[in-house]
Amino acid sequence: MFNKYKPLNLYSNFAEAAEKFPTQAIYFDEPLTAFPELQLQTTYLGAKDALITKASQIHTLGVKKGEKVIIYKSAKFDTYLLAVAVSYLARFRL
Repeated sequence: MFNKYKPLNLYSNFAEAAEKFPTQAIYFDEPLTAFPELQLQTTYLGAKDALITKASQIHTLGVKKGEKVIIYKSAKFDTYLLAVAVSYLARFRL
């Protein structure tokens, strides 16, 4: 039959991939402005750790669970990673 509906959460989806494939390499074509610590190559697990760190930094700036956030940045991969970090705040209390 059909699976139950599962709400979309960017962080949960990313975390599931990191659990299944922690050492899977991720390659970037250029340094990520918002995540310079990732260099040009990382793994799902390394990226997940960087996302949680970024979420903590965003929380320190005053963003709380339940608030609306607009990310205004270039259309690069680190913009997606910032959105994943913000969605972490929706799932967990820091």
